[in-house]
Amino acid sequence: MNIFLNHIIDTRVKVLFFVQLLCQAACAVISVYPVLLIRDLVDLAVCGEFRNINKIISIGCFYLGIQIVHGLLSALTRYLAGWLQANASFTIEKYVFRHISKVSLESIKFSDSVRLSNILAQDSQFISENMVASFGELTKAVLSFLFGFYFVSSINPFLALIVLPLGLISSLVIKKISDTSYRNLLEQRENSTRLWKKFYEGIMGFLPLRFHDTMEQYSEKIEIQGKLLEKTTVKQGYLESLSSFATSTLFMVTIGLIMITAAIFVVRGSLTLGGLTAVMMYNHMLSDPLIKLQEINHRIQRLKVSLSRVHDMLNLPVETLQEKGGIDEIQLAGAAWEADGHPILDHVDLHLFRGQSLMIAGASGTGKTTMANLLAGIYRCTNGEVRFGENRRWSSKKPKVSYMLQDEYLFDDTILRNIMIGNPNLSEETLRTILSVCELEEVAARHGGAVGDNGSRLSGGERKRVLIARTIADYDSDLFIFDEMSASLDQDTFVRIWNRVDGYLGEKIRVYIEHNQSIRQMVDCVIDVDRECKGNTVRQ
Repeated sequence: MNIFLNHIIDTRVKVLFFVQLLCQAACAVISVYPVLLIRDLVDLAVCGEFRNINKIISIGCFYLGIQIVHGLLSALTRYLAGWLQANASFTIEKYVFRHISKVSLESIKFSDSVRLSNILAQDSQFISENMVASFGELTKAVLSFLFGFYFVSSINPFLALIVLPLGLISSLVIKKISDTSYRNLLEQRENSTRLWKKFYEGIMGFLPLRFHDTMEQYSEKIEIQGKLLEKTTVKQGYLESLSSFATSTLFMVTIGLIMITAAIFVVRGSLTLGGLTAVMMYNHMLSDPLIKLQEINHRIQRLKVSLSRVHDMLNLPVETLQEKGGIDEIQLAGAAWEADGHPILDHVDLHLFRGQSLMIAGASGTGKTTMANLLAGIYRCTNGEVRFGENRRWSSKKPKVSYMLQDEYLFDDTILRNIMIGNPNLSEETLRTILSVCELEEVAARHGGAVGDNGSRLSGGERKRVLIARTIADYDSDLFIFDEMSASLDQDTFVRIWNRVDGYLGEKIRVYIEHNQSIRQMVDCVIDVDRECKGNTVRQ
């Protein structure tokens, strides 16, 4: 977590944060110093002597000047806090995104992507909006209390000492409630994440739910998860209300005792009327910061939960930097892979060379995508090894891979810009060639604008052809993998586009993960994963 914060707080931010703290310290001093001036003004006025008028005017002007300076410092503090908060917000989002771009794809494959996106979006936003403000307000509250305690002590030390025992009791109560609150907040955030996931999946999948008349059953699942969230939310509200009640009550009692004691001191002559007036006007210097601390404490508890959850996501293993490109052969040598102790592939031997094509066939769940990920260097073998060759020598490089996923995302942008995600530097001529290969000329002309969220304005076949085009756009890659190219395409269209794509990539290593058997005789090598990769050498 310290690494995360260090990336957020660079040298310039640290300097400005220090300047803000100095301004807050000055504000704290200036906001409580008038208590002494008020005491002196009242005492001079009570004397009723004409010669004190000049002193009264001087002290009054000094009081006004202090209030003006306090206003200026407060405005500067708010400006710096706003700038720091905006900077932190942008830096957090940038850092989180950059970190995710470096996370091992193997670890992301086994993560719940909906939960991951929810945590990174929801908690990063909360951190962005509250981190700087919370710690700034905490600093101000602590300083205001300390200086307030000092100035009240300067009027009469006994008055300030009344605060200590009740403050200690309040702190112990707050600590006890905060521990329970933190645990409940963790549960609340998890329930919120699960509810959001259920809701998100229900929105994305509402058509099949409607078609199969299962909306009611799904609504019950959302309701059950909503009840769990409601329970933890109500409990959190109870804990925060209890904490606020305990704090405010204890310190209102403290202020009452201070006022009673101060009045008795005046009667006894150990406190001037000016001192009593100052204490009555500024007794909030002791109570307000501590009540504010309680509010800040609730926010900091939530902040700790958000930081912890984001830190866990950012703790996913980062992919080691490795040079990519130039690979012209790939070998699996006795390769095996397992997940959670269950063997998926066992002792696979396979050798592919530049210009060769491979079809990986087999039933669902038998390890087709796993084998492709081993060939791409995304997964590491649990036994055996994957070797990458360059110019007839084994290399420490990895292949540069262009990979079409089954559920790959389409951005809410034009078809052409979605294709150019694969290669932003495509020339117009190459782009026209790719559109022709994937039979997208008419589709691109018809859909001139954005294609909608995840390609919602395209048909299934059009969407698939855009994904194929995006994949082949990255022509500099050594290895091209297509996971279920035939899905959403009719048989004639699939065969026609497959022939064009395979011809276009003829000099590359091509891997097709396919259920469709029509290309079996047209590739260089076929692997039936469920029959050949469970302990036997692959036949080529």
